[in-house]
Amino acid sequence: MAKGLYNPIYRFRHNKVVKALEEDPNVQLKFHLFFSYLWLLNMVSATIVFFAFPHFWSKYSLFYILFVSLYANFATDYDAVSASMAAREAMRAKVAVLEDNEQVESGK
Repeated sequence: MAKGLYNPIYRFRHNKVVKALEEDPNVQLKFHLFFSYLWLLNMVSATIVFFAFPHFWSKYSLFYILFVSLYANFATDYDAVSASMAAREAMRAKVAVLEDNEQVESGK
């Protein structure tokens, strides 16, 4: 199996954009706000298409529902992963502070 820079999964996970999206709460907030607004606009446009063009809707509604459900699954899983990564980083910071306090108390 490819290791390091030759592994495409390694390169994807160490991409600056992906890393910021996984670890930076400000980037996550901007990302989720953007897609929240996008889905609000999408909801309005889907309602318009449903009432104004029923023949078009009946033909493409299955694809639309599939697309929306896949996005919902991705967003839910991604939020869970991001929350667990943030919790892990918070726990590491807490452990580091406790270790520093123990060193100070022991006189090292």
